[in-house]
Amino acid sequence: MKKLKKLIPALCMLLVSAVLLGTTTYAWFSMNTSVAANNLGVTAKSNASYLLIGKADNATVKTGSDIKVDETASNAKVYPVAYFDKVEAATKLGNVTLKDVNASFENKAHAWFTANNGNSTASNDDVKNIREVTEGTADYMVTYTYYITLSADSEDYLGNLNIAMTERAKLGSETTDNSSAVNVVVKVNAPKTKDGTAEDQYVNLTEVKTAGSGSNVTVYLTSKTSITVTVYVYINGENSAVTSANATALSGKLNLAFDLGTNNA
Repeated sequence: MKKLKKLIPALCMLLVSAVLLGTTTYAWFSMNTSVAANNLGVTAKSNASYLLIGKADNATVKTGSDIKVDETASNAKVYPVAYFDKVEAATKLGNVTLKDVNASFENKAHAWFTANNGNSTASNDDVKNIREVTEGTADYMVTYTYYITLSADSEDYLGNLNIAMTERAKLGSETTDNSSAVNVVVKVNAPKTKDGTAEDQYVNLTEVKTAGSGSNVTVYLTSKTSITVTVYVYINGENSAVTSANATALSGKLNLAFDLGTNNA
């Protein structure tokens, strides 16, 4: 069992609708004053009994190969937001260099920002009122937490956990598919070595890829411990689809696949 090629496709259905308030509209963030995320469900399935997922820390039933985790986000509302793995000296939000807004923004890791745009027909050409957003803030992202572990008959695993967004499509009857604005950040809290302590590793998924060809994090897994996976689903304010004209036509369905590679334990 040195190669545990286990695949967990997690289906995340996110329905987003935006309502314009008042007669004055702005592009990018400000026009989406009421964006609802509804019926986000995650279903995890393993093609063998080794890799398991659950909603409680290491409390997943360790029999069978199909593990289902169902969630519903009723009436959740989020404003668009932008995510950066790290803010460099030249990093821009739209047409504005972030460090010029606030020098403390430079070198920030895993940073989230919101803003307004003065042009109602574009997404980020006249960005203003930039503010930092705390990770996990309910007004800007829908958060789900899950735990991945191994079944009792599995060998310890050390290697890559590959995370890919394998599907993204509109959910409603919109004539235009604006689902590209729906993105996801996945934070994995796991040890990277056998004797290591758990640490956070992030992947920001903005493009659709095949299972196993996404972004890797390094994990050490055993049947007696769990690693924590936090999923942040958000509307990417820098996406060109986020304009006043599309405010009522933003929806998306996401598939996430988690794949283990070669076991180096």
